[in-house]
Amino acid sequence: MKISLVSRTNQHTKWAGDLKAVESLRLGLQSLGIEAEIVGSTYDLDTTDFVFLTNTCLDLRADQKILELRGLPYGLIGFHEDTIQFFGPSIGFFEYIRKCLYNETDDGISFSLEALEENPHLIHYYGLPPRKSNLINYEILKNAKVCIANSPTEAKTMLRDCPSSNVKEVFLPPGFAEDFSPTSTEEFLTLTGLKSKEYILQVGRFEFRKNQLGSIVAMRDLDIPLVLIATKGVYDWYENACIDAIVKWRKAPTIIVAEALSARKEKGLQIIPMPGGKKLSTSMLQSAFFHAGLHLHPAFQELPGYTYFESAALGIPTIASCWATIKDYFKEPLGDDRIEYCLPFDLPKLKSLITKKFGQTFSPMPGHPAFRRTGKDMAREILSHIQ
Repeated sequence: MKISLVSRTNQHTKWAGDLKAVESLRLGLQSLGIEAEIVGSTYDLDTTDFVFLTNTCLDLRADQKILELRGLPYGLIGFHEDTIQFFGPSIGFFEYIRKCLYNETDDGISFSLEALEENPHLIHYYGLPPRKSNLINYEILKNAKVCIANSPTEAKTMLRDCPSSNVKEVFLPPGFAEDFSPTSTEEFLTLTGLKSKEYILQVGRFEFRKNQLGSIVAMRDLDIPLVLIATKGVYDWYENACIDAIVKWRKAPTIIVAEALSARKEKGLQIIPMPGGKKLSTSMLQSAFFHAGLHLHPAFQELPGYTYFESAALGIPTIASCWATIKDYFKEPLGDDRIEYCLPFDLPKLKSLITKKFGQTFSPMPGHPAFRRTGKDMAREILSHIQ
């Protein structure tokens, strides 16, 4: 049997966690004796027995048509975002802070960070309707032999958007945390000039969904270095606003380790290009997490968010978004409060949790089932749903 996994056409130029998940599945299938491949498009398909489309944030209608013309059965690995929940607030949050940043007004209404802290829900006045990707892909969800959701929360979202879809829950393995060890090198400290446990870390490309802006604003008055590790993104306007916010508001040093930005120093801002212009190696990434005093990631949406696994596995205190599905992976408690949750736009709560959790220590490599899960486990369950 041969299974083809269709990733996305920009898989070689835009890194994201979906690529790690698909690669884990490919290796898991191969370990079970199944021939498996990853292709960037249905146009790249050769002879195969079953196809998995991925990413309902993309328009998959053309892919479905190709599979129908070729008579190929298909399933869907959705990475199916709840756009109804997060899209409007994430845009509204950005818009409100942008107006504060650039001193804009709106029909006599003034904007201030103090007003936003007093009433975080002001952002809803400046949001947009959700993008229609889930609606566009309704027929793909409906006609797929199986739709794989990687958490109960994602499964509920799929069934809300297409009640007749055949949804099965299959949890992911813990990403790069699978390869982490309880000890680490000091290579990230050498790269940045920082000291161990003196900085707060956020990892992810610049994107309003990732919410670096929330971290920057919540930490504007805290005398703690902030490090942002950012692979190449697609929204220059968001990236520029984050940089401007750092220069205008942040009092403590802020370091951006970037895949696609040039070296720069201005006031408290320092941009360090990633070595070789490529995403950080696993050992460098582990070093960054290992030496952090806190992992901060108040994303508006993550499914589930590999960085949460990576910090929790190393015993790094973590602030996560309560809109991320990582909480489903820890329904069986970790045994401590190394991860705490917050609404992504609640700046006072974010600041309070940062102050509370920075510098806490927890034992590395917890024995929780989420950290023992493998790509082979995932592949075995998915096979059971398509055979």
